Amino acid sequence: MNGERSMTFRIYSQESGGTPKWSETQTVQVTNGVFTTLLGSVNSIPANVFSDEDAWLEVEVAGQILAGRQRLVSVAYTFFIDSVRVCANFTMLDRI
Repeated sequence: MNGERSMTFRIYSQESGGTPKWSETQTVQVTNGVFTTLLGSVNSIPANVFSDEDAWLEVEVAGQILAGRQRLVSVAYTFFIDSVRVCANFTMLDRI
């Protein structure tokens, strides 16, 4: 598969069934079946999407849902970065 394709990405809290907690549609360039995209570039992904224990990504290409949702996981470093971002907005004036 090559060329531009309409793709819809959805995040669910379960492996099958349910209602998506987030979704967006993008036009993505595909080369030999491979593509790269940045999720959340059209519709920001709210933090609460990842508040459940599980998050599953579903991909739909040109109206056809690809078989099998993929589980999304996080690493401790990403939580650390979020904490640093909060601290970066804190100044000494906030303490006075």
